[in-house]
Amino acid sequence: MLKKAKPAFSISVGIMLVLVLLGIILPEGLESVTETIQVFISDKFGWYYLILVTLFTIICLVFLNHTIRKNQIGRS
Repeated sequence: MLKKAKPAFSISVGIMLVLVLLGIILPEGLESVTETIQVFISDKFGWYYLILVTLFTIICLVFLNHTIRKNQIGRS
């Protein structure tokens, strides 16, 4: 039985659909906007942003590794 989608999932899907459609319809405009956002973030936050993204990536990999080890397929 399918469960009802949570609001956060629906909002995330909506945002992604808008971004994909903008990329299809106006690729140069989307590139300009995302480049402006990237330059702003790197200029204003610099090393702090880089460290946070690195830590977030490491934490995601640790959780992924834990989940994979916990759900092994086949004989143990």
